[in-house]
Amino acid sequence: MIWRNKFKTLKYLWGAEHLETENKYDVAYLVRGKNEGRWIGAFLSSLESQVGIDRSLLIFLDSGSTDDTVTHVKKYKRDSCCLSIDPVEFSFGDTCNLLIELSPANLVAFMSAHIYISDVNVISRGCQYFDESNIAGVSFRQIEHHLIGASKYEKLYLQRKFPVRDSISSVETHGAFSNAASIVRKSEWIKSPFSSVVASEDDIWAKTILARGLKIIYLPHLMVEHSHNERPIDVYHRVRINKVARYGDSPRPLKAAIFFLAIFVLLLVHQESFAKSLRFSLAHSLAYVARKCPLFFKKFIENGAVNNEN
Repeated sequence: MIWRNKFKTLKYLWGAEHLETENKYDVAYLVRGKNEGRWIGAFLSSLESQVGIDRSLLIFLDSGSTDDTVTHVKKYKRDSCCLSIDPVEFSFGDTCNLLIELSPANLVAFMSAHIYISDVNVISRGCQYFDESNIAGVSFRQIEHHLIGASKYEKLYLQRKFPVRDSISSVETHGAFSNAASIVRKSEWIKSPFSSVVASEDDIWAKTILARGLKIIYLPHLMVEHSHNERPIDVYHRVRINKVARYGDSPRPLKAAIFFLAIFVLLLVHQESFAKSLRFSLAHSLAYVARKCPLFFKKFIENGAVNNEN
């Protein structure tokens, strides 16, 4: 399938000439963003500082920014290509497929536009694991972003999904595969593209790859900073789209009850306030049963702003 044909509003803002020759680069950095102007400068600076990669290309897809996001990308000091689409055409799965299809490299690194790479050799060390032919992808450990911060709810999430370990492991057993910070072998993607879903494309793809008998490994010693410091209402919306992508639109009351109890108790144990524990656990669990956040609950959880209260 030619994925670029799915996007009627696709525009090449600059750098299209870099896409012309397959395997021209050792690694292509694939980044999607919208209104990331506050954080993308720090990310791009950390990306420019990476060592051990001789030939790299940044491919950035903007989906309707109204701030200075694209201006920051224009200042990137290495080879870059910038594309844009209308926000109504955005989905996580199809934009991943679009960018990797365009990539003139067999190794591609998916990265969120608001991560920060604190060590200069994270990407080069991650690429070394592809010397083994059965490795289809690697996933990095994610920790709290030093500029953005994180709620206790998010800190506990990061610790659970991206645990500290003494050695590398398969994502089947420890660590999540996340396109906020991952590297993928393009030749394996050709055989198994990402699903056309609004979210959780990375988790679904990982399960497909593992079912083929290939490996995706979690690298706990290689870290990127990635957090959102979300309000409870933002948690509801994020969990909701991921729940629909993974399980469909039907309510899952048992899962909702389990999540509510587990998150509420865990937050209290970690000395979160009763009110915040209730708001975050309610926001997460509601996503499994409510297509739209009920107005009464929306007003309640919207009061749970977390900025500057961690």
